[in-house]
Amino acid sequence: MTGNVFSRLSEVMKEVEAIGKNQTNQAQRFKFRGIDDVYNTLHPLFSKHGLVMAPKVHSASYKKRQSNNGGLLTLARLLVSYTIYAPDGSSVEVGPVAGEAMDSGDKASNKALAVAHKYALLQLLLVPTNDPENDPDASSHAPQYNAPKSRVNEVANKLNPQRKY
Repeated sequence: MTGNVFSRLSEVMKEVEAIGKNQTNQAQRFKFRGIDDVYNTLHPLFSKHGLVMAPKVHSASYKKRQSNNGGLLTLARLLVSYTIYAPDGSSVEVGPVAGEAMDSGDKASNKALAVAHKYALLQLLLVPTNDPENDPDASSHAPQYNAPKSRVNEVANKLNPQRKY
């Protein structure tokens, strides 16, 4: 459906201010934008422009993982789409977006939903960070193989016998 959903989203984009990477992951020591920072910035703008966003989970999968200190974690992987509605009934679907999270209790799905929602919003609205640090994806690293070179070649040759490694 076409309508004013796009013009209203454009108005949100004009008004949204940068959301800095002000949170720190203590375990891996990286900075990130928390979901609360995203909601606190975007809620007033969505409300002002009459936009509503509704999720739809397409798929969910769960695996058990062992933590570094021997505990049990649940890994949740969700595929979620979000439909944004304007007051005139026009809408646009964002996604599907992947959300992935682990938790030692019953919050893995909640965390995965928050991750998917955060990135759907950040990407849809091109929310800047004003982060002076380099993009972590700006550099790449060659893959490291633990298997001896001959074993890597043997496996590669089985996978693609037309090419010799």
